[in-house]
Order: sequence, then C-alpha cells, then structure tokens
Amino acid sequence: MSDHEKLVIPSGVRFETRKKGLVIEHAGDIEIRGGPGGGLAGVTSTGGSITLAGDVTVGTATAHEHLNVNGEVEAGLLRAAAVNVTGGNLKAKAVHGLESVNLGAAEVQVDIIQSPEVVIGPKAKGRVAVIEAQNDLAPNALKGGFSLKDFAEFTGQDPDRFLNERGLGEDGGEPTTDEDEEDDDEPEPEASEPEEPEPEVEEPEPEPEPEPEPEPEPELAAPVDPVYASLMENVDRIVGCYDDDEQPPAVGQLRDLLSKQEYEVVRDEITNLWNNLLKFHQKKGLRIQHQVTTTFNTINSIVRKMELPR
Repeated sequence: MSDHEKLVIPSGVRFETRKKGLVIEHAGDIEIRGGPGGGLAGVTSTGGSITLAGDVTVGTATAHEHLNVNGEVEAGLLRAAAVNVTGGNLKAKAVHGLESVNLGAAEVQVDIIQSPEVVIGPKAKGRVAVIEAQNDLAPNALKGGFSLKDFAEFTGQDPDRFLNERGLGEDGGEPTTDEDEEDDDEPEPEASEPEEPEPEVEEPEPEPEPEPEPEPEPELAAPVDPVYASLMENVDRIVGCYDDDEQPPAVGQLRDLLSKQEYEVVRDEITNLWNNLLKFHQKKGLRIQHQVTTTFNTINSIVRKMELPR
C-alpha cells in the first residue's frame, strides 16, 4: 500500500488555464490546501462549499454555500452565502457575504467587507478599511471600519471606482491588480520630428549702464514654512467647529502633533485619530460637521504628499 497522498478528481470538475493561472470549477465541495504551480486564478463551487487552508493565493473564490478560510491566504475577492475566517492570516481586496461574514481568531488585512451581517470576534485583529453591514458591530480590535461613504470622503476616492476595482461594482468584474493597470496603460505617442529653428538675428549689444550704489538690505523676519502654515490653518478650522468645552481629544492630539511638526506620526496615526473622532461623536450623539470631514481629508492629503525621512 502506497504512503503517498492520493489525488482524486471527481467527474464534472472543470479546469481551465488562463494567463493569471488555473481556474477550477466543481458542483460539489472544494478544499484547497496549497496553491498549485503556475498560480490559482479562480475557484468556484456552483453548489457546495470551499475551504482554503495552508498557503494559498487565489484571484477569486466563489462558493454557493460556505467559504471557510483557515491558513495563509491571499485573495482578490472571496464571495459566498457565508464567509467564515476561522484562523490564520487573510489578505484580500474584498470579502462579500451574501448572507453573513464571520471573523474569528485571525489576522486580516482587507480593503472592504460587504454583507448584511458581519460578526467580528474578540480575537480578530488587523485592519479592514471599509465595513458595509446592516447590523450593529460589537466593539472589536480591528483598525479602520469606516462606512463606504465616510471612507470616500476621508480619502477622496470615488466610491464606485473603489467597488469596481475590487469586483463589487455593478459590472461584477474581477478585482483589478497592479499588472492589470500596467496592461491598460496607453502607449506613449511617437515623437514628432523637431522643427528647424529659425535663424537668429544678432542685435547690437547695448552699452552697459553704470551700476547704482547698493542700498543696505533691511533685516527680514524668518520665513514661515507654507506647508506648516497650511496645516495649522486647517487644523484650527476643525478646532473652530467645536465649543471650548466640547473639544474631542482626537482633535487636540492632531493639533498638538502638527504644532510640533510630527508629520510622520500624523501620517501613521491619522486613520486612528479619525476613528477615535467618529467614536466621540457616536458616544455624544452628535452629527459630525461636513467641514470637519473635508478638512481632515485635506490634512491627510497634504501630509501623505510630503517627502518624509523614514
């Protein structure tokens, strides 16, 4: 009797080779314990469930019933009636549960989770930028967790494009990758022949005028850094949206960091500061002003465009 593992391929399984790797489709359950050589572009169970375990990289995984994740999984889009991330590490552009998404004791890095019901366990950690759910989320340790509307206002991104790039738009396409964007680049136009320059006509040089006596230069005040001035002007605009006795701690912390020119700290912590500001408003039952949202986004854009030492 052989000690080797047996590979059983049931009838009805469809294999297809694409540029991005292998595509597997089956009506029953599928369990993937590791990525095949050449890459795995897609896995589809048209009538059953999918389990992703071990070290797996997949473009799109779609199951009719459950999609269970427990391993080192990197994916573009995970979609099923119920998506259950029970352990391991998951990095994905999008997770779409038609009925529910359940995050257990796992570490996740996900751009968006979209489902009528999202359950986040106490041992789930990592970051989910956007969570679109109909139920109230329990307190959790995840970073981010913005609604799509707030995230779009905060980052300045177009929400429809954000969804389309992750396979959740109306067109229902696959998530795009950096390679896709490179392929879509238009070729540069061919250089045209340079025009011949017109002949230059030499003009007589004027006689030099006598140089005037130099006047003593007045003492100038030290120049003000325009970036610093712009940042302080914007943060003061946020401060002005609140009464003195209702200043959110996150706003005071942001102003303190900017006044000390701790731009790298602001860049790393601005998402957490925004998240804490939202929680302050939720706790107080106050509606956040539109000017606060847009000005936070302005500060985020300025800091991210600065060239900071690392």
